[in-house]
Amino acid sequence: MSLLHGAAFGALFVFTIGPTFFAILQSSLSRGFAAGAMTAAGISICDISYATMATLGLSSLIENDTFRWWLALVGGILLFVFGVTSVIRKPQLKTISDDSEQGPLSKYFVKGVLINGINPFVIIFWMGIVGMSSANWGYIGLDQYLFIAGMLVMILSSDLLKSFLANRLRVWITLKRITLINRIVGVALILFSFQLFYETIK
Repeated sequence: MSLLHGAAFGALFVFTIGPTFFAILQSSLSRGFAAGAMTAAGISICDISYATMATLGLSSLIENDTFRWWLALVGGILLFVFGVTSVIRKPQLKTISDDSEQGPLSKYFVKGVLINGINPFVIIFWMGIVGMSSANWGYIGLDQYLFIAGMLVMILSSDLLKSFLANRLRVWITLKRITLINRIVGVALILFSFQLFYETIK
């Protein structure tokens, strides 16, 4: 029951638009479903890690003001760099099968890990989910793990679906359009970095 409850609750976040959404979109349009799926896998690994930390009660470090300040600052800088790179980089449309010229797919996994891992709001999110599942619904022990697992599976499934749907759009993608998309993604990431900088100053 708690597993299905977690999956249903995770569905509420399927349409959340944040840095990870744009990362999956960009990877899928640039290199196809495999790249988007690897990005989604990297994002999911971060979610699993943070959810595990929160469930095990390792929140004392996260609650430290100094640690959160540095985390927000570094996260903001990295998001800003990702954003600027997306804005100024000139994309090249190559065939998906031409792997030798495009590098290993593992770089998209690393991209997913970094995009999700540097965002301190992800840590806070999972801490809140763990606390809420215990306080509101009385989930502890195995029930809490099943609830979190249901959420993680639903979120990963939705990310893979986003990657698949974005890949289907590749037939309409031209160099001009993908350049525009990259710039929109870059601006969005820069705005997210400004949000982190604001939180750091505040």
